[in-house]
Amino acid sequence: MEEEEITVMHVTQEARVIGVTTLIQLPQKLAAKDLNLLWIEFFAAKVDKLLTNYSDEMIYLLYTEIQVDPNNPDGVQAQATIGYKVDDSQKVPEGLSEAFLPPFDYAQFTTKGPHPESIGELWSIIEESGLPRAFVADLELYPTDSFHGDAPEVALLVSVDVDKLDPVEESGREE
Repeated sequence: MEEEEITVMHVTQEARVIGVTTLIQLPQKLAAKDLNLLWIEFFAAKVDKLLTNYSDEMIYLLYTEIQVDPNNPDGVQAQATIGYKVDDSQKVPEGLSEAFLPPFDYAQFTTKGPHPESIGELWSIIEESGLPRAFVADLELYPTDSFHGDAPEVALLVSVDVDKLDPVEESGREE
């Protein structure tokens, strides 16, 4: 990502997400089938109807427990959770699970276009960019109405090692 300035967001508070979870194989091109099935499960489970304290109008696709195999470029596994950000008082309903977006530094990207093609294309660019990823957690943020009608902008937050970022790349850092 040499040509573009990278905005880095420092997340200071942990975010708790409750939803449906599966283990996926990365990069994104390998995960497409599993993610598609997880989206189907998410909508079938009517997660929003099972939660009483979800915080906003965004759907979170959170990648956690990321494990990288340095000997295999396609050997990355992660837990993928699709759900809603909730407060601490929300109990985990039966059949759902919780995941946490930890405080960390995240490079922020956005894409707009048909789902899932536009997100897959952006992930391919990120994966091939040489961005110093930290593999702590990654997040895709979808407006709840993004699956009805026009495809709105989707945000991606990718955990990064800010010490390895170019000073020019880090100029967009937010605290």
